Amino acid sequence: MAAISLRNDVWQARIRRRGHPTVTRSFTTRRDAEKWARSIETAMDRGYYSSGSEAQRTTLAEVIARYIAEVLPSLKSAKQDAIRLKALMRHPLCR
Repeated sequence: MAAISLRNDVWQARIRRRGHPTVTRSFTTRRDAEKWARSIETAMDRGYYSSGSEAQRTTLAEVIARYIAEVLPSLKSAKQDAIRLKALMRHPLCR
């Protein structure tokens, strides 16, 4: 069961389930908080909920480096693509 509380004029929904990380999100209305909490709890019950925290910490440069290491060796144009992707990794967007 989600805990929904009013904090500083914002409704905060907090879901704590065994085997899952605590998930918290803020909303402007209580109805939105309840709706979101129900959808997350349903996903947790059905077993297809995954936390987005790891995805938020992963940079584009890390994804490109993994692609270079795992996928490119099997392609014909690996050398040319690796040069282009390494140049892209130096762009500020990748950080």
